Amino acid sequence: MKLTSRDVIGIVGSMSLAAGAFAPLLSYPYGSINYVNNGNGDGMFVLLFAVVSLFLIFGNAYKWLYLTSLGSMCLLVFAAYMLNNAIADTSLIVRLLITFSWGWILMILGVVLLVLCAADIFGMSTIQDNNPTILDSQIEVKRLRSLRRLRRVSAPSRRPLHM
Repeated sequence: MKLTSRDVIGIVGSMSLAAGAFAPLLSYPYGSINYVNNGNGDGMFVLLFAVVSLFLIFGNAYKWLYLTSLGSMCLLVFAAYMLNNAIADTSLIVRLLITFSWGWILMILGVVLLVLCAADIFGMSTIQDNNPTILDSQIEVKRLRSLRRLRRVSAPSRRPLHM
């Protein structure tokens, strides 16, 4: 199976979404919290969406990626809303110590790449894999040169015979 650029973008998006679930979402002075939360958090659903997206990409069912990316984005928005409300209810000192971390960036990037893969916004599926490359052109030139040499050697002489 040949991977197209559309497949690569989708695979990178799925991997980014899965990696973001294990990356820190909140950081505080004594550690961090990730989205999976040892199997107890909503990050398990995000991981499920990432794995399903991989299967959809390998099955060339790109339009279904809208569903998995929408589900992932809904979970991310809900989690951000709930975490923001939980942080807002704490004291000012705690609010200053807790920060959103880089796991959000990975997951949002993953969702965006999955949407781009599903939408085929750059026309990546219309690229033909049969386009000749420079190497193919060089091989063709060598083949034509060798055919010309064969014709020269095997062609009868056109000079008149002297008797």
